[in-house]
Amino acid sequence: MDTAVNASSYRHGLVVNTLAAFTGRGLAIVGGIILAKTMSPDLMGKFFADQALVLLGGGLINLGIGQGYRQIVSRNPALRTSYLLPTISLRVVMVLLYFAGLAAYLNYTGRISIQTLLVVAGTLLWSLLELLEIDLQILRNYIVVSVLIVSEGFVVFLSAVVCRQAGGAYNPLVVSYFVCVLLVVIIGWLMVRPPITSMLWPNYSRLIKTSIPFSAALIAYAFTSFWGLTYIRGVLGEQQAGYYCVPLKVYQLTLVLGMSVSGVTLPLYHQLAALKHFGTYSKIFSRLVRGMWFISGPIVAVCFFIPEFIIRVFASEKYMPAAAIFPWIGFAVVFRLLAIPAGNVFESVGRQWYRVAAQSIGAVICGLLVVLIVPKYGITGAAWTLFATDLWVMAAYWLIGSRIAPKVIALSELVVPGIVLLAMLLLCACPLNISMWLKLLVFVGLWTTYVMFFLDFKTEIFSLSKVFCHQK
Repeated sequence: MDTAVNASSYRHGLVVNTLAAFTGRGLAIVGGIILAKTMSPDLMGKFFADQALVLLGGGLINLGIGQGYRQIVSRNPALRTSYLLPTISLRVVMVLLYFAGLAAYLNYTGRISIQTLLVVAGTLLWSLLELLEIDLQILRNYIVVSVLIVSEGFVVFLSAVVCRQAGGAYNPLVVSYFVCVLLVVIIGWLMVRPPITSMLWPNYSRLIKTSIPFSAALIAYAFTSFWGLTYIRGVLGEQQAGYYCVPLKVYQLTLVLGMSVSGVTLPLYHQLAALKHFGTYSKIFSRLVRGMWFISGPIVAVCFFIPEFIIRVFASEKYMPAAAIFPWIGFAVVFRLLAIPAGNVFESVGRQWYRVAAQSIGAVICGLLVVLIVPKYGITGAAWTLFATDLWVMAAYWLIGSRIAPKVIALSELVVPGIVLLAMLLLCACPLNISMWLKLLVFVGLWTTYVMFFLDFKTEIFSLSKVFCHQK
């Protein structure tokens, strides 16, 4: 296998998918802004808490089979024909079973309604897009993947526009959300066009065995990401859940952006690990980490210095109680973004259970802290929980990864920039008689200079630009 060609294709895919991710997430952010400025906090809390109720069981919806499929087919692309249709079929069956189980639960708790069922069904359908995007990334059809990524953002944006035109009414929002998701899934199916193949059990057997650790990891990840919002809604009410939704959506959109970018590298990770080309692997890993550092600095600085402005842009004055938790959310974003590259290494070197163990401990930390802190400190306590959980996950991934993959992961790539980031933040936060905007500008300038010249990210930007121009 020609790894040089694969590396070049990876860079091209990274550029294309990054641009698509920014566009798609930008549309989603604009859609979220429209919703927050149109709807009351209690309706915001209802809509996103219904989504969280679905996503809380992410590992049960898909059994991790998308990641299992990627691991099998990335190492042997010839297996795509025999595995794609069984994988999609199993995923659809799990979506139907999960929908039936969730409907029964909602009926038992007295919370069932057509509105809730439409949000649940739309979110479950949305989960199918992940598998289609994974298959297209393996095939290196990055342009097609980009179309799907942008389409996902367009779903949120169009639904929000419909809601705004209807004067903030809830029914048009949920109906348009379901219809748009259904259309995007159909388009994705037509783009992938899975070949007709045998549905023999051995295909499912190997797929499920490979996917079990990914399912466990997804269960832990979904719990840490959505349990806080679900608990807030149940204990503090939909209005408090609505307040918490604003910083939480900023957090989630940023993570999805990071995962979209890093997902391009996973098929190549598998190939390089199988070939034991750890020198090339290490270079690609370092590039991805530098990219995460590059975007992490401005994110945490914006959350730290101007949280009130974020709320005014993303929502309205009604959501101002969430301002105090933005700095904690900003640091949590940094921790989780930096954890992504190290966590992906476990998958490619066949040590996925290490990631599961770290995430499981994180889920326990999250569950205990939410139950103990949120009733007393409200949504601020939920932000503290997210901060502590993501700090643990990042530290565990890097420490364990440096032991099982020392040729790839070096702790200096985490510790040194982290100290510099914290020092710059503290320096710029000094109580001087200048505006927060000026402090933000100074920090971003210092951080960009550091990443460009001391982490040599400028070379990576030039490299990506050249490859993209060549591919074009």
